[in-house]
Amino acid sequence: MAVWQYITVLVSCMKNSKIIEDKKQVPPPFEKLKPEELRRRLQEGSSFLVEPNIKKVQEIIWEWTATLSRPGTKKPEKVIISTSRWRTGMSETADQDITPWVDILNRLGAEGWELTTSIIGSSIVGNDYFGFEGPVGIPISATYIFKRLG
Repeated sequence: MAVWQYITVLVSCMKNSKIIEDKKQVPPPFEKLKPEELRRRLQEGSSFLVEPNIKKVQEIIWEWTATLSRPGTKKPEKVIISTSRWRTGMSETADQDITPWVDILNRLGAEGWELTTSIIGSSIVGNDYFGFEGPVGIPISATYIFKRLG
């Protein structure tokens, strides 16, 4: 007799914050360079960059993970979907996909799993999300339940 098997996938976003040293090289203001120093640098073709300007900045890291709890396993499988970093003073985030969510869904489908339920566990309100302009709810935790005949 066939029995239904179920797998639970929890997708969540964790935010970590830390203080780091930002070592950017910055050009000096030209008015602070003496004329002979400016002339020398132009003749030598040397860089106008000075010693690194070291300052402490806050770096925030968002990490999206999928935790797969399979039947018959004691320890869930954790897969990093993507990470985003933001630093104080930067207007853009560098997003790096590790394992795209669609790849996880394709893998489960290839194994015969079928999505039965999706539950948004928690969300936040943001300015925009996938082209929708805010305020808009952004899910930060969701549970997906899959089934297959075992």
